[in-house]
Amino acid sequence: MLELYSTSEWFFFALFIAGVATLAVSLYIEYRMMQQRVFAEIAEECGLRFSYLSFGLPQRLGFLYQLDRGRNRMATNIISGVYKEFQVYVFDYRYVTGNKQDARKHHCSIAMLRHGQRLPEVRVYPPAQLEKFERIARFDRIEYHPPHDDFRKNFTVLTDNPEFAEQFLHPAMIEYLLRHPDMAVEAGGNWLCTTTAGPLIPEEVPRRLDQLIKILRVIPAPDSNFAALQARADGADNTPSGF
Repeated sequence: MLELYSTSEWFFFALFIAGVATLAVSLYIEYRMMQQRVFAEIAEECGLRFSYLSFGLPQRLGFLYQLDRGRNRMATNIISGVYKEFQVYVFDYRYVTGNKQDARKHHCSIAMLRHGQRLPEVRVYPPAQLEKFERIARFDRIEYHPPHDDFRKNFTVLTDNPEFAEQFLHPAMIEYLLRHPDMAVEAGGNWLCTTTAGPLIPEEVPRRLDQLIKILRVIPAPDSNFAALQARADGADNTPSGF
């Protein structure tokens, strides 16, 4: 078979393959650069900062279950700063599980809001996300079973305070989460976090941040300080009031 082609023909064929590969790499690099420019523009429009890559961010925020999984953890497409008076982060998160023989890469997008008040832990996970971190060391919270059949089929709830979890999952919150069946929600300490599978979409950044403010508004206030915080969230400019 090889004899059917001359040396020069093989040379030009190899040159063609190399050219195609080079073009593919160039297009990929150009796509990533364009994507970064779009993220930077979105960040600027929101009055926030953009940075492309951080290995340290998952370590600093590792108190969240979502950021305490696997190895080779990294955050990319990071948008951060003060948004409508709240400290926020939104970014792509990647990590690896398994050993060298069966390593699996995972990719999700995370939005976080720091409200500055202490809350009991309530963590709501759809099945696909729950399966990814069942074995982490701090998976030691009580499983709460809300009295809602559809919700129990679609989510698992972990908490360190079942009474607060019952208040957290009021009818409006349950209805909202059922409309977003692929989204996980973590509330605890002084942070609120949402996670969805797959990469972060630049145009979705403002919506993801406004979504955190909307959820914050309807969390049952454990004290007057948190109620005052929610009043501040109610006054956030241009944030849709509907839930």
